[in-house]
Amino acid sequence: HLSPVWCKPFLLPVTDIHSAVYISVFDQDKNHKTELLGKICIPLLNIESSKPKWFALKEKKLRGRAKGTCPRIELEFILKWNSLKAAFLTINPREEVYLRKSEKFKRRLLNNNVARIK
Repeated sequence: HLSPVWCKPFLLPVTDIHSAVYISVFDQDKNHKTELLGKICIPLLNIESSKPKWFALKEKKLRGRAKGTCPRIELEFILKWNSLKAAFLTINPREEVYLRKSEKFKRRLLNNNVARIK
């Protein structure tokens, strides 16, 4: 059971208070091989400034819980932003990026297209 302590501050510029912070946690063994322990995505508007909080780590696609016994990380944020700019972006949001669901591979369609070419 590992309980690493980093106490490492990071300064991240925030351009839009409506965005989110994505964090990936990796483990590196003695052979310098890295392994993903888990990921989290935290919307900036859900962060309570200057209050340490535990976050559950999720698997690679951020859907289910990461492997291990209670995989989590404790983080503390000090969040500062320009209230005027945040209000402007709330009223005039940036263009949203939508993820397209990839279509399932269809073997019959492939075979039909290959047959048409022949």
